[in-house]
Amino acid sequence: MGSRKALKGIRVLDFTWFGAGPVSTKLLSANGAEVIRVESQHRVDGMRPQQPKVGDQTSLNTSLYFNNLNTDKWGVLLDLNHPRGLALAKQLAVLSDILITNFSPRAIDKWGLDYPSLKQLREDIIVIHMPAMGMTGPKRHYAGFGPGIKAIAGLNMLMGFEGTPPVGPQGSYTDFCLNPSHCMTACLAALHYRNRTGKGQFIDLSQYESVINATGPAILEYTVNGRVPPRIGNRHPAMAPHGAYRCKGEDRWVAIAVEDDQRWESFCLALEKPEWLADGRLATLVGRLEHQDELDCQITEWTSSRTAEEVMFLLQQAGVAAGVVQTSEDLFERDIHMRAREHYVWLDHPETGPAPADSPAFRFNRLAWQPQRAAPCMGEHIDHIFQNLLGLTMDQMNDLIIENVFY
Repeated sequence: MGSRKALKGIRVLDFTWFGAGPVSTKLLSANGAEVIRVESQHRVDGMRPQQPKVGDQTSLNTSLYFNNLNTDKWGVLLDLNHPRGLALAKQLAVLSDILITNFSPRAIDKWGLDYPSLKQLREDIIVIHMPAMGMTGPKRHYAGFGPGIKAIAGLNMLMGFEGTPPVGPQGSYTDFCLNPSHCMTACLAALHYRNRTGKGQFIDLSQYESVINATGPAILEYTVNGRVPPRIGNRHPAMAPHGAYRCKGEDRWVAIAVEDDQRWESFCLALEKPEWLADGRLATLVGRLEHQDELDCQITEWTSSRTAEEVMFLLQQAGVAAGVVQTSEDLFERDIHMRAREHYVWLDHPETGPAPADSPAFRFNRLAWQPQRAAPCMGEHIDHIFQNLLGLTMDQMNDLIIENVFY
């Protein structure tokens, strides 16, 4: 792996907190951007107290959850409600290529972090605001978190089993996949645009609209055909068999997807079930969809006497899509793909000691992508940023400390 990183030389002023925003800026920092994370002890990031923790359970610096989301970042404290604190934040904005927040529009208006105001400070700045419901419209002041956003965007309604209440995707799926991916894509597009034109951009990344993007087929089913898509569990409208099947062991499962008639033949041969091939009812997708309950029972009878790994490798060798339904322990300890890609990196933190961190799930070709530094402790880099970057003297720093600006 080389040492050159794709975003080296790009500075990001990061006002985000909790999940979606910090994951977005983690993707930028892992790829070389200099991310300055602005926090405040008046309203501590809700991830800092989260379990699991290592060492001092009362410390705001020992959450492995928080530390995993904030690798490679510089950390400072600023009270934006203090005039001098807000002035320092805007001085940092002048020196930054990108400014990102996931505050509500009310807070952005209060502090003058709106795009027109920031553009007066730096003409080519790229500003990304990530409020729950966007910066405009009648619901702009509605705040929200991932679990609520996935519900109002319709993800929960789509996921579950027939005849049962909706369950939705596990955890804050929106915070760790959809919104950060859209945010980084927008950042790269805006940087490309600026390189070509010399102009900055404003990006209104409504998390609600970003998540709705994942429900496109369901929206079309309703708006075009007037039908509300039913919940179908692990099944698929254009594949059968398709599901998660119990395997040998405690709570062990394998996911299987038979994509077409050719894979159906390969599937039957791999399971040594020639009678299924001879069954005319199962010769077509329509027939297999019609007899899914019967098929699932017979497949489960076969998988339940084998380990999930055994089933996965057997079917993959036959050209049939299959994968173990993995636990966190599987991913960290046993996943050969994650190990081969060097996904987990151990970083030394001053309070937790060495601890693992995720790398991005993607790479830019021939460029470094892994995190290099542990997440910052609260206000760890105040001296470095304000003395070396803004050129403040020690006397000036002491005055700001006395006035509780760094708080």
